[in-house]
Amino acid sequence: MADGYDDRTDVLTVSGWKPWPLVDGTETFATVDPSSGSLVYQAATATVHRDFRGPMYRMDSKNIWAEFIR
Repeated sequence: MADGYDDRTDVLTVSGWKPWPLVDGTETFATVDPSSGSLVYQAATATVHRDFRGPMYRMDSKNIWAEFIR
């Protein structure tokens, strides 16, 4: 689980992909149920937008590209 995303990351919501900077906290986000591995949609418990200076972790594959903090 990531603690934050960079401003170039899109997140999957029930309405489709949305750039992280446009997230306002009212969205329902796609998540993975760890017990079944199924995709489910859940409301966020909180969202935070702030500047961050520090290391970012990068995930880059055929289908996904993201940078996040941990």
